[in-house]
Amino acid sequence: MKKLFLPLMMACAFFQSCSTNEIDNAVDSESAVDHNLTAKISDFKGTTSTVLTGYNLRWLDTPDFSTSNIVPLIESLKPKIFRYPGGTVAHKWNWRTGRTSDGGSASNVTHLIGDVKTLADATGAKVTFVLDVVHSSVEDQIEMMQAANVPVEYIELGNELYATEYEVEFPTGKEYADTINSWVPKLRTEFPNAKIGAVMIGRLGGPNNTRANEWNTKVHQNITQSVDAYIYHVYMNNSEGTTARLQRLDDVFILNSNKETWVTEYGDKNQDYNEAIKLADLLTGAPYNTKLLLNHCVYAKSGDFTKFVDTGNGTTFTYTPEGYAFLTTFNPNFAKLGHVETFEDHTTDVSPLASAGMKSFALSGQTIASNQVLSFQNKAGFFADENNVSASSDNGVNVYYVATGTQQMDNVLISPKYLHDGTGTVTMKIDASYAQRAQNNAIVTFYYSTTHDGSATFNPSQWTVIGTETAANMYAQGLNNNMYKRESFNINPSANFHVAVRIQQTFDATYTKTQWRFDNLNVFK
Repeated sequence: MKKLFLPLMMACAFFQSCSTNEIDNAVDSESAVDHNLTAKISDFKGTTSTVLTGYNLRWLDTPDFSTSNIVPLIESLKPKIFRYPGGTVAHKWNWRTGRTSDGGSASNVTHLIGDVKTLADATGAKVTFVLDVVHSSVEDQIEMMQAANVPVEYIELGNELYATEYEVEFPTGKEYADTINSWVPKLRTEFPNAKIGAVMIGRLGGPNNTRANEWNTKVHQNITQSVDAYIYHVYMNNSEGTTARLQRLDDVFILNSNKETWVTEYGDKNQDYNEAIKLADLLTGAPYNTKLLLNHCVYAKSGDFTKFVDTGNGTTFTYTPEGYAFLTTFNPNFAKLGHVETFEDHTTDVSPLASAGMKSFALSGQTIASNQVLSFQNKAGFFADENNVSASSDNGVNVYYVATGTQQMDNVLISPKYLHDGTGTVTMKIDASYAQRAQNNAIVTFYYSTTHDGSATFNPSQWTVIGTETAANMYAQGLNNNMYKRESFNINPSANFHVAVRIQQTFDATYTKTQWRFDNLNVFK
């Protein structure tokens, strides 16, 4: 344990210097990449609490934690789980040295076992341990998991053992099942609360590959020590598409197994991250109902599947286009242009606005209670439909207040950061409605900012006014109480930006009430 203390302290010191601005700087640092990720990336639903989304790590490539900014960047992708020690490398990994058993190449990065806890603590993510069932012993692998000093909740019994390189050790799936039956009781004794997964193949192996084509059936039929999950890896071939790939998975998927489905590697071999995210979205649905869903990978020196790229000095990294795609998909604090926030997916979230990447708070001028701000509301039929402002939906943001005496309301709702390359005109649309017209003289102001830091603060000097609205103005346009207007503004931000909605009202004997609702925030180019 003492050997891990110094590296861990160095890592912590580095992380403390990596504030939210570190992420913003990385996001803003590369104008050459495509920031204009469009809505063709599916609005991923797998961020719910029932799915553990995360990443497979190439630990031999992953930059040193103590001398680079890679850990805060990984954290920005919001992994709920990550793999250790990775995929194929698991069968030649020496966890005591943090390298492969043969020492690897000079370019390989050393990651001692303490780095597992370092990354888990920094990201809040769980760990799925991939055990070496080929060259190691169950006792050694138990010692590895204990040395990691993190909760052992997920265990994978190897990686892609149906591959031909393991044909000697496992001539068929039966021999692999025999290993499972031998290892599981010992693992259960040491980690009774851990879930254990068995390796399955995610596609047929070809007409003459009997071993691969019978692998899943033989594993399933010969397991006598119960496991909790079947593990599949799902990669799309060049230009294959999600429908064709899932059909190939269906060809081998074990239905009605009473096991969880874990997909601990997925991706698109054509490097189409849009399709990869769509694939992930579909894997969360029936019949798979995937519980662990890990993308390959975080960082690769080869550039394949990598989310980050070295800026040239080996210590400072920034996002690739694929990294931006995953950032805006899994981190609610960043958004792609073209995403429409309808709020309809957040009904069951503990903090719906936070899940949408939004911040709502009172400003210093507000004299009424600080919780009287724009808040998420679920009220059937009281919000606007995304496609027809005259039709209804059930969720949006709302503020309602009845004053007693002279009081002030002044609060603001701030969006996630939109990624933008700084060229061309951007349009912001949002649906607005008022109520309590005779008593409501609030001024609604719409803003954008390229310098706001994403915090729960509002400095007016950092924001540009792009429009205002009042109940009186909407009424003059023929819009009565609870009727929606689709507000529309064109802006020309020079970089990544936020938008905001501010509500200000002075309550007195005449103007005693206010109510405003907003829905369907759409910022696009």
